[in-house]
Amino acid sequence: MGYIALYRKYRPEKFSEVIGQEHVKRTLQNAIKRDQLSHAYLFSGPRGTGKTTVARILARAANCLDLKHGEPCGKCDNCEGISSGVWGVVEIDGASHNSVDDIRDLQDFIHHVPMKGTYTVYIIDEVHMLTKPAFNAFLKTLEEPPRHAKFILATTEPFKLPKTILSRCQHFSFTHIALADITAQVQYISSAENVEITPEAAEFLALHGKGSLRDTISLLDQALIYCGNKIELDSVKELLGVANETIVSDIVDAMIEPNPGEVMKFVDSIIASGQDLQEIATAIITHFRNLMLVKSGIRGERILGYIGEELPRLQKQSDQFSRELILQTLEYLAESTRRMHLDIDQRLSLETALLGALSMLSKSKEDTDKKTTEKKSQVTATEPNVSFPRKQPVKTEPELEEGVLRPAKKITSRKVEPTNLDFEKKNLIDDFPATWSSFLDWARREDLILMILIRGIKATFESSTIKLNFKKNEELRYHIANENNVQSRIVNHINLLFKTKVLVEMSYSEEKTIREGTTPPLNPEWTGDIQGSEKKKWENEINENFMKSFPDGKLEWEDAAGN
Repeated sequence: MGYIALYRKYRPEKFSEVIGQEHVKRTLQNAIKRDQLSHAYLFSGPRGTGKTTVARILARAANCLDLKHGEPCGKCDNCEGISSGVWGVVEIDGASHNSVDDIRDLQDFIHHVPMKGTYTVYIIDEVHMLTKPAFNAFLKTLEEPPRHAKFILATTEPFKLPKTILSRCQHFSFTHIALADITAQVQYISSAENVEITPEAAEFLALHGKGSLRDTISLLDQALIYCGNKIELDSVKELLGVANETIVSDIVDAMIEPNPGEVMKFVDSIIASGQDLQEIATAIITHFRNLMLVKSGIRGERILGYIGEELPRLQKQSDQFSRELILQTLEYLAESTRRMHLDIDQRLSLETALLGALSMLSKSKEDTDKKTTEKKSQVTATEPNVSFPRKQPVKTEPELEEGVLRPAKKITSRKVEPTNLDFEKKNLIDDFPATWSSFLDWARREDLILMILIRGIKATFESSTIKLNFKKNEELRYHIANENNVQSRIVNHINLLFKTKVLVEMSYSEEKTIREGTTPPLNPEWTGDIQGSEKKKWENEINENFMKSFPDGKLEWEDAAGN
């Protein structure tokens, strides 16, 4: 007898041997014991999760002469006949028998009474491949089949089935099999085949089976032929052409440094080793996915898909960037490599994606270093000179909240000449739309919540005041923005970026504007609105007071400490 593939050799013969799918097994066994089998079942789920296997076991159980606790005995004539395919089961490939004529042939055949047993079970695999006319022809037969006929429809895409078909079947959804269960089955089969397999290699095969037991056992079959009587992790990785975690981590380290030349060297070495570039791209994307999970506080080798010593290195890399930046890089890499399999030059696609991600990471790192340096400089500049003796107390003005304008002290001896900081302030005034767009880009990296709250909100700049106007359908966002101190955060960020202070006003519909430092109730009940003439009068009064305080039209900024 020729060689039998492992997934066929170790195919379950009883419900108890099926890995996972407890909800399906229990329901079907109860139906058999109570003689309540439905005339039609629909099994849906990913490939390799046991749909066809359970259908065959159900056919044996329905015809078994020595049924025990809802399990087929596997020894009677009916069980052996069904297992050998002599009678009792008719399997139809829906992909190749999908026409109206095929369904008509089936309708003619189902009227034949089975030679042995009680039922003939018709298993239609990939049933979603049937044409619409074929479904229409099949509908009446499915609804009222002969008493000796049972239908089991199997599909990976149940959403493609007509609702009229779905409504006539009992639907069971098969799920991906747990990693631990697949790993245990790999170890069991290896032991039965007198092959030694390391736990790491067994789990790695299970991981790459992606929840499909059949796919995992097929990979094990390959590993047995390649590795012989001892299967180890490195040999399995070499067989599957999977990128080594160490190489992927080295590439990411080179991107973090940043060192584009080193990244290109790694790509050269990967190509020289003959590895699939799409596999490498997938491995790098998976690595950034793991960085995001670690940054979010998620631990566990099985969740991350990592086995062994690479986890501490993963933690160290994640500590260097914010979660938002890691997520942005992950999205960029995924989008850049999405159509890689269609590109003529896959190497160019991979290199472009890696260098683009490197640019994102390095720019963020430079911005962070620059911000840290500026903060240190500000702290040094504002430290008091402790060598001066304390003089008589000077009458101080009451402290003002950050972002509030106050008249500067008059200086008669000299004027402060324009500096680079004044130039940045000038850009804020002269080209506010572009500046505001840049500010939103900056907020996306540094203050994501703020960016989400003010993105798409109309913003204008008048008289040193940034005005945010929330529309009527944005009431909820308006109140959330107030609860999250959006005005104070904008003031602080503008002060940091442009070295100048501004007022921030927020308005909703025709309600009063809310200045920085005040927060309205969540559900305010306004006693009256500021009508057009009253609002104009109020604005004129503010402008007059402003001109009295600054008659020359120029102002200097001063905080509450006199700086």
